[in-house]
Amino acid sequence: SLEQRVVQIERRITEVLSIPGIDRRSIPLLVRPLGRSATIVVAGITVITVTPEDAAGTHVTTMELARQWARRLMAGLQRAFPSATFHGF
Repeated sequence: SLEQRVVQIERRITEVLSIPGIDRRSIPLLVRPLGRSATIVVAGITVITVTPEDAAGTHVTTMELARQWARRLMAGLQRAFPSATFHGF
């Protein structure tokens, strides 16, 4: 179901955010084809699989939709990760 998919994606994003040593400047993100689908992989963790059903009615390919989602995911991850420099008070 959609709700289960959201929970899985949130869990995987939490896994990514929990990886030691990654900061906002070193987030490894890839978009890979997977048959008719495409996957968004961050630090070796498949975060989202974009299916043909996701792309239906969008007038873009599954890969292009995955790239669009990957850009948005990257922007969110960059905001979520701490800065590489520590600012003390």
